[in-house]
Amino acid sequence: SLGGAIATHMAWETGRAGTPLAGLILEAPFTSMADAAQRHYPYLPARWLVRDRYASIDKIAHVATPVAILHGTADGVVPFDQGLRLLEAAREPKLGLWIPDGGHEVFGEEALDQALAFLSAT
Repeated sequence: SLGGAIATHMAWETGRAGTPLAGLILEAPFTSMADAAQRHYPYLPARWLVRDRYASIDKIAHVATPVAILHGTADGVVPFDQGLRLLEAAREPKLGLWIPDGGHEVFGEEALDQALAFLSAT
């Protein structure tokens, strides 16, 4: 999830530099660190206390590369709706691989193979 924010930033930066990546695969990504913090600490103004925003939601629409997002529908760390919102904000071509009842874990080879096949076909 945190790695997804860093990868999204890197894809955004390299695209702005004129050298877009071949593709971007995100596993259980959050929309922003502020959104994730607020989800885990709803009784605090966590959204306003986070210094490093890692706002993938603000960058994903400007990523000029195919995007595949893998997310478990029962993720207790990063809610599924955050991965869904990122996919909706991303440019085409894009692919959402939703793991039914999946939690916040490293996804198996089958899901990764599907993401790689999608990226190599675009």
